[in-house]
Amino acid sequence: MHGIHAKFLLQFPEGFVKMANSKYQVFLSVMESRNLTKSAEQLGYTQPSISHILSSMEKEIGAPLFIRTKRGVFPTGTALFLEKHVRQIVAAEDALTQDIFLMQGIEVGKIRIGSYLSISTQWLPHIVSTFLAKHPQVELEFFIGTNEELAQWLLDGKLDFALTSDPIPEKFEFMCLYKDPILAVLPQDNPLTECLAIDLHDLAQYPFIIPCEESDKKISTIMDNEGIPFHIRFLTRGGSPTLAMINQGLGVTLTHKLPLLSDLASFRNIVARPIRQEFSRNLGICCRSFASVSRLERAFIQDVTDYAQLL
Repeated sequence: MHGIHAKFLLQFPEGFVKMANSKYQVFLSVMESRNLTKSAEQLGYTQPSISHILSSMEKEIGAPLFIRTKRGVFPTGTALFLEKHVRQIVAAEDALTQDIFLMQGIEVGKIRIGSYLSISTQWLPHIVSTFLAKHPQVELEFFIGTNEELAQWLLDGKLDFALTSDPIPEKFEFMCLYKDPILAVLPQDNPLTECLAIDLHDLAQYPFIIPCEESDKKISTIMDNEGIPFHIRFLTRGGSPTLAMINQGLGVTLTHKLPLLSDLASFRNIVARPIRQEFSRNLGICCRSFASVSRLERAFIQDVTDYAQLL
């Protein structure tokens, strides 16, 4: 899986036994690690035990799942086809486990959350702290990626929900929590910094530094739809390189407010201003169905919602 993967892992109560079928846990671990030894260490097995479990699955299915090489193991077409279904089985068993233990007054479980990098740095520290104070035995697993990556992980069943923006995958639900405005970013000595709000036609007079399409499609779409002939000087991916060039007076750009907040303080020669056209993106929570989320997932979503209302 591409992107950034972070995990907050806490110990389950003594005597707790996960209900999810162990062979499916092994299968998913090897799919992600591509290494039998790593999976054995993560799951508390020996490497021969992992090999035996996979061999048993292959006999049961009647087809090979992984190709073993000196560089690691690689999934076959059969494994790739089965991955989505296996994840759904494990997720359903995890939800069942959560509910059974909740009925016994024991709160355990795992939530898999996707997020933009900007949300993970600006929002999640507070939200996670609040959530874990109330649910200390819950395991949180975070996957940080682009809008495209988050959408694909949702479709593949690798996430329970994602903190992302529209557009969202077909047949998924979206709860908008925050409108993230697009701002103009300029060198401090640019004459337009004297304006309270900047018109895009005026901004187009200056060399433009544009994020590449994969990094931020929204900006590219706005430029295309407005039909303004921007003079594109550089294509970049990532906020810091763009801001560093603007800091040196090499151009101007458009960017969303949220990712700008964490970087702006590092550059003294940069000013951000609203734009008159008032474009923004909708940030929120995306999942397959809010009606079917587990109790713990609902609790985390509520903490996200409460935090967003304070913004």
